[in-house]
Amino acid sequence: MLKKIAAYVFLIYGLLALWASTSPRVMGYMSELRKGNKWWNSYPWDNGNLVGLSYLDFVGKFNTRPYHPLPSAPVKKVPNTVLYLIGDSYSWPMKASDFESVQEFHLISRYLGGGYSLDYAKKNILVIEVAERMFMDYFSSLHLIKDVYDSSENKTLQLIREQFPYLLPPIQCGIEVGDFFNNHINQNLEFNLFDYNCSIAVFQVKAALNYYLFHRASGGVAISNDGDYLFEKSSVDDRDASSCYQPVSQDMIRKKVDILNKIYYHYKAEGFYEVYLSIIPGTPAIVQPVGYNGLIPKIQNDTGLKMKLIDIYDEFKDLKEDYFSHGDTHWSKTGEKKWLGLVNKIVSEMDNAKINKER
Repeated sequence: MLKKIAAYVFLIYGLLALWASTSPRVMGYMSELRKGNKWWNSYPWDNGNLVGLSYLDFVGKFNTRPYHPLPSAPVKKVPNTVLYLIGDSYSWPMKASDFESVQEFHLISRYLGGGYSLDYAKKNILVIEVAERMFMDYFSSLHLIKDVYDSSENKTLQLIREQFPYLLPPIQCGIEVGDFFNNHINQNLEFNLFDYNCSIAVFQVKAALNYYLFHRASGGVAISNDGDYLFEKSSVDDRDASSCYQPVSQDMIRKKVDILNKIYYHYKAEGFYEVYLSIIPGTPAIVQPVGYNGLIPKIQNDTGLKMKLIDIYDEFKDLKEDYFSHGDTHWSKTGEKKWLGLVNKIVSEMDNAKINKER
């Protein structure tokens, strides 16, 4: 009888874990709920998301490096400028004070979408920031136009999104197609079944054996050829669409440029003074460039592209500074500041430009 009860308990628990692991909405809530230091909380990724995935906190060279500020050129605040930034996890931590050259700043998550309400007496600038590994999928259609919209007729929704930019959408009843095709199902199952503070020691022992005996990392993480960086394994797998090494044809580039141009003309027609694209290169593209597919320079150098560019790729490619985190998929604080300096410089140079007061 006890065996039967135990079997049903484990079956129900397994089904609930599977359901939670397939749903991006539920995983968003679970990840927030399980932050903390209690035994049932998840393992904290204090040293970077890739260090957390691979349990390699004990390898010092992958941990967060000290930030050494770069000298920055003084920038001039341009009067009557409003910057709207459509961004992902690279730009979510940014705040208004980071953009010294503008008078007003609004952040819109690429994942949640949001609205804008333009004052046509001001110079409204739109920057679309996207991680290289997300570029091919994100610009496979024109859904950005639907996700980021004129909210002048819906002030309440705009206010909520501006005050709570990290607010997750409420859990809703019903089944979505995306719930059955979560690309991170294996990671999510590991999170729900095994990723607890009380069980970390077991995973760290396994991670140590893999690292020191076989020079490998666990949890969908790869080690760079020089041993100094951790990569998301998919980003260096030339069979994966998000990889820096999967070949990119000219036909694919042409299709992406066509989509970018339609997005550009849409937002120009909406009343934006200028629209910029900024593709943040993946760490492998810069620190391990042999075999790189050249996605960013191919897009940026395409003569048919109408959208203006914030070109951080050419700034990063010589690796004069430690622009990337060694144990995280994102840039370092130095890299972030380099990008912010470039944005501020571009906006400052608009000072003498005429403000478009017409929609």
